[in-house]
Amino acid sequence: MRQKMIALCTTLSLITAAIAPAAAYAASYSIPVSTQSLLNKTNEAADKTQSARLSSLQGDLTALLKSEDQWNERILSLHTQNEETLPSLRQQIQQIGLAERSRLEQLVTQTKAKYQPLFQSYTTLNDRIQAARALKNKELNALLRIQADSMKAAVQLARADIRAKEEALRAWKSKTAETVKKVRSTLKDMDPIKVQIRAEKSILSSLKKQIPTASRNLTDAVKVTDAKRSIDALTSLTTIIRDINAHQQKIIIYEQKISDILSRVKSQIPVK
Repeated sequence: MRQKMIALCTTLSLITAAIAPAAAYAASYSIPVSTQSLLNKTNEAADKTQSARLSSLQGDLTALLKSEDQWNERILSLHTQNEETLPSLRQQIQQIGLAERSRLEQLVTQTKAKYQPLFQSYTTLNDRIQAARALKNKELNALLRIQADSMKAAVQLARADIRAKEEALRAWKSKTAETVKKVRSTLKDMDPIKVQIRAEKSILSSLKKQIPTASRNLTDAVKVTDAKRSIDALTSLTTIIRDINAHQQKIIIYEQKISDILSRVKSQIPVK
């Protein structure tokens, strides 16, 4: 039972997570059917000038609400695309140079292991030279010295080979660090844009909070067939939705900027 409950909660969480972004960009308003019916009656009862104004405002509001839906769809599409791209890019950034670094580190280890017997033999030979010197055995000392001299060149070449591979590893680490730094710096260009998006969303939230009052004013006006009050309420609603559209367009511009930044980041990540 407990496992079933956990599974259910997990499913609900996933559904909520999927719905939440779409809900954030849902349409802000629609004229209730009952209000629309009364508005039509108010329009019919109004004089010619007021009727024309009411019809014009309804047309404007309908067009603006349609535009709002379209902006919402574009925002949601861009935002979702950006949010899906970002984790993949972050993972790719973490992987920059890792394969080559691993190869170079392995090469250093293998090279040191390859020359270890040579170094050990050279150390042992020098120890024997010291021992022969203590014994004051000139012939043995001279023979050992000849052997040591013949090994010295090989030891020097071996050490040079190891140094070259260690330097290649250090150079690769440095190059990779610079690349990662550059890519992450580009990624940080998103931060101020995200701040601007949050500011725009805050403005949108404030604008949407004005809608219920304007909507109630419209309902109250059409209930008493008051054309002038209906015009004022529709004008208020139209202005609010127009402002919402304007700020939605700004969010789209910001989301597109983020998309462009993500594209630049992708182009800066070395191809494996």
